[in-house]
Amino acid sequence: MIEGFIVEYKNTYWIIRSYYDFGDYLFAIPRYVFDMNRTIKEVKEAIEFVSTYYPEKLQECKCFGRKVPFLKKSEVGRVLDPRSVALEVSNPLHKKAMKLLSELREHTNSVDIGITGGILVGKRTSDIDVIVYGRKTCEEVYKFLMESKTLEKYGRNEVLNLLENRREKYYNELIVKREMEKILQGKFEGVDVYIRLVPYTPECPQKCTRSIEKLGTITTNVTITDSSLSYLYPCSYRAFDNKSRKEITITSDRGRFCEILKPGDFAFVRGELERVNDEGKTFLQLYLWDNEHFLLPIEKQ
Repeated sequence: MIEGFIVEYKNTYWIIRSYYDFGDYLFAIPRYVFDMNRTIKEVKEAIEFVSTYYPEKLQECKCFGRKVPFLKKSEVGRVLDPRSVALEVSNPLHKKAMKLLSELREHTNSVDIGITGGILVGKRTSDIDVIVYGRKTCEEVYKFLMESKTLEKYGRNEVLNLLENRREKYYNELIVKREMEKILQGKFEGVDVYIRLVPYTPECPQKCTRSIEKLGTITTNVTITDSSLSYLYPCSYRAFDNKSRKEITITSDRGRFCEILKPGDFAFVRGELERVNDEGKTFLQLYLWDNEHFLLPIEKQ
């Protein structure tokens, strides 16, 4: 089980995060709380929920450099695989999701494409969250979406509504333009669609070999040198930090930061500075996850 799978534990649906294998445990955050009729969308809110109701589930994890929620695999109830999502033809939204899923699977000849989010748990929702597994399938889907008109790109007003719904605090005209250009979001027959590309399959999760040391939250300005992985989960950019005069990686598991920067961009960025040690290699990265974190490209004069 990796990113996008959903499991049931204590009257709550928890969504699996990351593509790492943690043995008998699952890194998961609460998303849909039955008895409270509550949907938890923000990571900070999810951690606060776990701290309040399930504090014993928070464990220190060197792979993330902080405490994260872990569930025992033996404790969870239902396991929902996005690739086996139950779609009802009588439901108009499900019918469109079925059509989109069929189109993507037919083009890639792959079954490693599914639907997560509200549709997967049978909750009433208004959008379609697509998830794709495996590097080859991810690349094929991305190329197909670039070349086809399967998804209708957002217009300016739709992007402004999107930014408002996300409660974005920091954006400018260039952000609006880049959101309008994104390949992994848009409309399918009038329905909002968001697509996440996970480069590994559930059958081949990765072993986490890294350890992370948190160095605090910083705001800096960077010049982007490589954006070739900005479409994958988690998205990442290589950059030159103009303050420290060092190379740095910018990474995030939030879809809003995907496809937003290009090589040569000058940008302001705020996030958690981390020192990553991975099999003898050490490097610095900025991790963006909180609503106070941002990537803000600046238009060249």
